[in-house]
Amino acid sequence: TWQGQRFPEDGTILPTLEAWARQDPHLASWIASQRLKAVRWRDDQYRQFAAILRRRYRRAFIEDTNWRALQRRPMPEEESTSGALREHARIAAVGRLLQYIKESVPEVVAVNAAYTSQRCHVCQAVVAFDAANLYVTCPDCDLLIDQDRRAAVNLLDLGSSGDVMPESPEPLA
Repeated sequence: TWQGQRFPEDGTILPTLEAWARQDPHLASWIASQRLKAVRWRDDQYRQFAAILRRRYRRAFIEDTNWRALQRRPMPEEESTSGALREHARIAAVGRLLQYIKESVPEVVAVNAAYTSQRCHVCQAVVAFDAANLYVTCPDCDLLIDQDRRAAVNLLDLGSSGDVMPESPEPLA
């Protein structure tokens, strides 16, 4: 439309837009190719990790978390950061990693994930979750431990014993 309805001041912008229009499909194709390469690389890393687990362990304990439902839940963070956080979670594709583990390891046990990162694995006290600090000290037994490590120990204990994690009392301050 613009080419048929020219005006005097468009002499520099129209050629630039035409060059962009010729280049844009190429760039869109390149971006799609890069995205596909990144996904394939990630999936290959996940398959290699699952193969290592298969060689080392007969059984894997995983959280019974529905990652797809979590991805759809509204983010508590303010809108300016939630888009980036959601995009990073989608790129990481935790559900995809779990799929490879389930396909690779002979026995996979889904364990109730409730309070696994909050419950002290030594004294069973529930410590309030603190997203700002990775390491948290238990107020009952003074154990300082990484919240992710505590969750892993709790998942292993629960899965090994076959117990269901009890309902939690109010977290300690």
